[in-house]
Amino acid sequence: MRSRLLVIGAGELGTACALSLLANMRGRDARTGDVVTMCARDREYLQELEHGSQTFRLFGNNIRVPSQMCFQALGKEMAEEAFHCEASLLCVPVSCFAEGNGDTPREKASAGVCDCLGRHADAPIFVFGRGFSRDGLTPVEELNRVIRPRPSKLVVVSGPLFAKEWAAASVQENTTSKSSSHAASSNSGVSIAFAMADATDAETLQAVKDISQRLWCRESVTWLKEPKSFDLLSLVNGCFPLCSMGAGMVSSEYPASVSAMMSYMQHAISATEKLVNEVLSRPQGTPLPACAVATLAMACTNHASREFIFGRRLNFHFRHRDAIRAVFPANSHESLDASVAGLHTLLKRRSFSSPFYEVLMDAFLTVLRASVAGRGLVRTGCYDYRDQLPVEDVPLLRHVLAVDEAMHSGDEDSFNKACHTLEVEFNNSATRSSGS
Repeated sequence: MRSRLLVIGAGELGTACALSLLANMRGRDARTGDVVTMCARDREYLQELEHGSQTFRLFGNNIRVPSQMCFQALGKEMAEEAFHCEASLLCVPVSCFAEGNGDTPREKASAGVCDCLGRHADAPIFVFGRGFSRDGLTPVEELNRVIRPRPSKLVVVSGPLFAKEWAAASVQENTTSKSSSHAASSNSGVSIAFAMADATDAETLQAVKDISQRLWCRESVTWLKEPKSFDLLSLVNGCFPLCSMGAGMVSSEYPASVSAMMSYMQHAISATEKLVNEVLSRPQGTPLPACAVATLAMACTNHASREFIFGRRLNFHFRHRDAIRAVFPANSHESLDASVAGLHTLLKRRSFSSPFYEVLMDAFLTVLRASVAGRGLVRTGCYDYRDQLPVEDVPLLRHVLAVDEAMHSGDEDSFNKACHTLEVEFNNSATRSSGS
């Protein structure tokens, strides 16, 4: 029976992963029956790759689709009789498969990802996703919540990965000498770290290790053995997007200062270490493993690594003040927005304060509010949250505005009276809500 490797996600991350798998197949005694299948929700894009131009237009150049790659739209039944799934690579943001209760297109796409993974829950799932869900869960925690039966071989993947360079190294391998001696000695220059849950039995762990060593024989593969490594790498991956966003802001203020970026990196690693130790109940001061530090260093120094965070296309690199603009290409900030909300939920749940990450979260929300205000200024020439609802329809808002006005007036009696009125109205509203 032929072996299938599923790559879920058609962004730059998914493309880099798929190309690396194919390059590694040429770097060993290739089994001609292996097939790499890219799964995504954009059917038109997959149709273009399979029957149209047959070219990946990513990374600033054109990459020919290898003949060993096939494509599958999420939600469409896959012909399984001639294949068995050897492994799945999840290369989409956590927001693409987070739990939802509605029937929106995003939630339908989420169901497609979960259905695809659920059909192959007995095969290893290598999770490349970063960020948090809105409920404060890492990608692997979210997968355990939404997939039934629970996957038995979840693997968290981390490392200083940059999709553009990874893909370029894989394409170079595909186009150079086909001699086995050259392929065997080639090295992509990429490091990847893996970890599985502490409860994983030794036989399963060794089997998955063997698969990872075979699938990525051209990469430097590290398996973490320390207790709680699975959760540790998950948390570091969750914090990665905010660290990268902060790096863009630092580079905007200090566009040519290496010292400023190094100082920022020091604070980011220290804050993440404290956060990880708190969440995992490790003694404060316990250092992060080297691969986790390298991952954070990538986030803090290589602005273009944001291509990897979201698994989506970025057509330009960060140059001076372009960094701020790149955080929200085409106002597409759902993944980062979810990560900010999720980290806030996590900190609140743990009753833990992280000044570093709180500043980053506040900065993101400030920029988000500014973008909303900017759209209002262009569309109507003004922006005022009070115009969103008639004041008479929201009595609490009316009384809050009265308190605000009294405070600015400097009249203490009016302020006290407005506060008392607000308190009475709030109690009345609570009583009405409980009565209904």
